[in-house]
Amino acid sequence: MVSQSVLSIFILVYLLVTKLRILFQVALDGQQVREAESFGLLYPFLNELICDQVFSGHPWLNGCRVGKYHISLSEDPVATIMVESETSTLANEQLARHQNEDVRLFVITRQINEDIERLGAFVDIPRERPGLSGWDLNHDGVPSMRSVLTYFAEVNEVTGVTLNRNNFHTLKGHLAQQLVYQLKCIVSEKTRVVNVIPQRILDSEDQTIVSSMSHFQTTFDSPDSGFPEHWKMGLQAAVDALGVQDGTQRNFRLPTYGDLSTEGYVKIELGMFVQNFESHLDSASDRSIECRLLDSIFQLLGPLKYYCYPLGHVLSQGRMGMYVTVRVQMLRSMLTPHLGRSEYSDVTFLELLKNKCEWASFSVFTLRDVPSYGFYSDPDDEENFIVVVQMFAIQAWGIQQEDIAQGNNLVGLANSESVILSKLKLRLDIPVDLFRCRMIEYANIGERTALEAHIQIHKNTRYWDEKNPQSVPLRLSQALNVPWDYPMNVRFRHKPKYPGLAI
Repeated sequence: MVSQSVLSIFILVYLLVTKLRILFQVALDGQQVREAESFGLLYPFLNELICDQVFSGHPWLNGCRVGKYHISLSEDPVATIMVESETSTLANEQLARHQNEDVRLFVITRQINEDIERLGAFVDIPRERPGLSGWDLNHDGVPSMRSVLTYFAEVNEVTGVTLNRNNFHTLKGHLAQQLVYQLKCIVSEKTRVVNVIPQRILDSEDQTIVSSMSHFQTTFDSPDSGFPEHWKMGLQAAVDALGVQDGTQRNFRLPTYGDLSTEGYVKIELGMFVQNFESHLDSASDRSIECRLLDSIFQLLGPLKYYCYPLGHVLSQGRMGMYVTVRVQMLRSMLTPHLGRSEYSDVTFLELLKNKCEWASFSVFTLRDVPSYGFYSDPDDEENFIVVVQMFAIQAWGIQQEDIAQGNNLVGLANSESVILSKLKLRLDIPVDLFRCRMIEYANIGERTALEAHIQIHKNTRYWDEKNPQSVPLRLSQALNVPWDYPMNVRFRHKPKYPGLAI
């Protein structure tokens, strides 16, 4: 018969099972990242890499799943990752003597950082209460985030005096200055330590752990903000401190920051190709070159307030043209008057741009509430790439809106595929055996019918650019769009960043 004391210990260990969120950074192989992204396999690639090679077999952890991730846009990318796990039976046994939750998390952080070389992680539990933050955008689309994080640090001495509960309040002012200086040394130059307020010493027999409320303000390079995701922006001060080896043991609480909602806003990933781009730049502006080109185009649309997130640019061969990628955020209510009677869609917005600006080519993808990324190939077919071509149905096809819902008028629907392929053959000027239509879908947009064709094209054509694949939809758009015909939007397919979501 099991004794009461043994049963009590078993129940205590069972109840201590803790779900964990582990924040850390890892350097990735750029070629492997680009390959996984091109096939739409970023999440499986990361989940296998992290869970099999970093956390596999750790005795204190049970289970592993990548919950959130952000990959920097560089030749040598660094991934900021939030892993979901839980404590193992062994960990619960070792942690049973620590009654304070923050102390247990501090011990877990110390243990896994000692066991896994160069991990430098922070560990917390999932928290339902969202993090405290505020965010702004300046005119150039540079995001700025104000955040409040609970910071834990081992502190032995303050101004040469051993810190304890008896002198905590007496030394609190000097302790705050010491913690501010400590944080200033470990955060990046883009993060400002606004204030640190020491709150208490945790109940730990082994260490003097100070809990403090820390206020930060961080500005971001637009590609590094993770737009429209918010989770990393609010945690940036903790991200800055990852992997720092200065002899101090530390941890952060890792609150949840919800993503930017698209409600009331239109958020667009916009590709632009501008020939003779220098003639369209405002030399007096100090905005990024991407945002200045966007300004020169959007001023043709009429009054419109918007925010520009520059994502990068590439010069064309001969360096006279420029391929630009930006993300644009604007109020839907301000955009609607420019669309006339048309309902907003990718093709409608492209139609507006094409009608107002004749000297640029465009690729439009409207961001949803689900984070996503573009991809262009299938895993079993590396020789071809796939683009989505969108356009409104031509009146001569005789396709009615009820045909889409009921699957009627098969002749008209088949004719649309024939027209698309003939336009591709004529304007792209590539052999017919180097491209084919994989599928066509139809949708009713307001009073108009749009079609979306998935076109497979061989990479052995002049439109493919292995080094700069983001320019490919714009190369095709430049060839397909002519002044006298219906506009055609060309973009890559998009994949949700996380499994179980749909765009």
